[in-house]
Amino acid sequence: MAKLSDSEITAALQAHMEPGEELRQWAVGITPPGAGAIVASSLRASATGMASTGMSMLSWMVGLTDKRLIALHIKGLRDGEVLGSLSFDLSRLAREPGRVKSGWMQTRLRIDWPDQPWQAQFNRLFASGHRAQALEIGAAISGASAP
Repeated sequence: MAKLSDSEITAALQAHMEPGEELRQWAVGITPPGAGAIVASSLRASATGMASTGMSMLSWMVGLTDKRLIALHIKGLRDGEVLGSLSFDLSRLAREPGRVKSGWMQTRLRIDWPDQPWQAQFNRLFASGHRAQALEIGAAISGASAP
């Protein structure tokens, strides 16, 4: 199965937008399993252990609009079936900003709201074109200027 197309991603995000809301940037990323899950799977040293680590990874379509950040939990990076959604108001992010960290391989976004924590990383290997978009989204949620 091929990667999700740009039109599939934007259509899924637009289905969760409010009337008059404008999609500015979007990217596809993951939330990897925690360190404990990785260590436990490595200690098992089996195919089933590594498969369970992969199954605990969450996949996301993320869209930045003029009003909010939309995070759609999807079935997989090649299957755009939406399993759930989160929404982060940009006015609240202005008061309680998220964090962005970017390296040569990936960009990480994190929101530490006590009532709705969320994080995702956007890897160049999956979608090299998403790096610039992830950085723009990061700048919007952290209050920093994009590079």
